[in-house]
Amino acid sequence: MLTMAADEAIGNLHVARELIFDPAEIVLEELFQRDIDDLRVKSEIAPYLMRQGELKFFSALVVVLLPHQRNQLKTKYSVRREGNKDELEGVKIRYAKRESSTGEKTATSYGTIRWDVNELKAIVVDGQHRYSALKSLADVAPENLKDVSIPVVLLLLDSSIGFKTDNANLLSSVRKIFIDLNRQAKTVSETRNVLLDDRDPAAVLTRTLMERRVRPDEQTLEQRLAIGSLPLALVDWYSDSLRFDKGIHLTSLLALYKTVAEFLDIPKLDHYDYDKAQDWLRHFKQLDNSLNFDGAVSDARKNNLPIYLGWTELEQLQRWFVSSWGPALSKVLTSTAPYRSFIEKLRKLRILDGSLECWAAMDRHGKKAFAESFGSGHNFTQLEKVISAEKSDDLAFQLVFQKAILTV
Repeated sequence: MLTMAADEAIGNLHVARELIFDPAEIVLEELFQRDIDDLRVKSEIAPYLMRQGELKFFSALVVVLLPHQRNQLKTKYSVRREGNKDELEGVKIRYAKRESSTGEKTATSYGTIRWDVNELKAIVVDGQHRYSALKSLADVAPENLKDVSIPVVLLLLDSSIGFKTDNANLLSSVRKIFIDLNRQAKTVSETRNVLLDDRDPAAVLTRTLMERRVRPDEQTLEQRLAIGSLPLALVDWYSDSLRFDKGIHLTSLLALYKTVAEFLDIPKLDHYDYDKAQDWLRHFKQLDNSLNFDGAVSDARKNNLPIYLGWTELEQLQRWFVSSWGPALSKVLTSTAPYRSFIEKLRKLRILDGSLECWAAMDRHGKKAFAESFGSGHNFTQLEKVISAEKSDDLAFQLVFQKAILTV
């Protein structure tokens, strides 16, 4: 835990949606971190910070130092190099304010922490809205932040300093931290849980049904559909709605998740109930007999740990799913007559396999940013109306109908 001056925090910390400048380069793991409710920032948090004469409580930001290359997040840290980084300016760590003989209060720095900004980005994983409010306040009333200090929990998820994980994917560890923090603080939206949770087998498998990139390069639409993953432009992955009878999407993330969960039929389990855990694990072995859970329950009981599928077992379950049921589900959604016709319509409008696919694959904030930067000459509101009209009164775009044909 350390303390930063507000201007230091604003100048050195980032939210994930600042990182990627080419929308086609964004991957699924990064999309959730780009979701900031700007209205909440402007209407609730920023006004709270601007009130004069009131005690403000600003809980700590949780920040992870993540490796990047040209603003694209990487899944592993680079090999560490020896050497003194005196050429790096660094961030001053402030712990106290002192009053001079003239009565002037000044923040005292008790140290400096440095990282190479060309290799590491300090990403706020908890407190994005508070941080965004600080930035907006700095734009309109910087004098209000002159003497403000921000508590920061700084994490470096590197094995060399003792960080342990059963998953080699660094971004997956960040997602777990995000979920755990927000479970304690407030309810995380159901959609966000599906995008983030690496301990829910149904969520992990649902994500395999979608492409990871906003728009994969060097592949035709036919090649992409043949792989068995749905283009993100076809899926409402960002809202908590089960409905997709209106709008530009063919289905929704929650609809896919509910379908996969019903298919898996995973029994409920208190993850510390070791007596019932064996039956719970046996359920997964019935799906894929190659899964090995020998000693899992006894080890968990001995160490008083919850029972979850480890990353090795989840990866095995993923391989089983993408070689069996997953592609069949995707094929129904891309080859069945009403859906194929809808896909062709999107293609003609350049929303699939065209210049507007990045726009269609974004959440509402991303769509707005895309329209402002690249949308000259397009009437996106009218475009959405045209696409919605294609689905009017078509049962194929009703949840009950779609779920029925997917689970037959």
